[in-house]
Amino acid sequence: SRPLHYIDLPDWVCNYDQERDCKNDACVDGALRNYSQRLIASNSDHQQQQEALMFLIHFAGDVHQPLHVSFEGDLGGNRVKGKNSS
Repeated sequence: SRPLHYIDLPDWVCNYDQERDCKNDACVDGALRNYSQRLIASNSDHQQQQEALMFLIHFAGDVHQPLHVSFEGDLGGNRVKGKNSS
């Protein structure tokens, strides 16, 4: 499920294209759409809806985290060097 937690854009491309960036819904956008549909599905029982809601909340949090939507080349921020301000 690792790819469901982020979106990798091509380096220095600053727009999201679902077909390019989320093939087979294997990104956080796909996860949000999938679990939203599961939550409202009329054939889901209470336990399935609770699980869908928990995943939906989790992925909504992920998409708001720094570098969870970033460039492929920075490896989710692992190649970004920080500086000590002191």
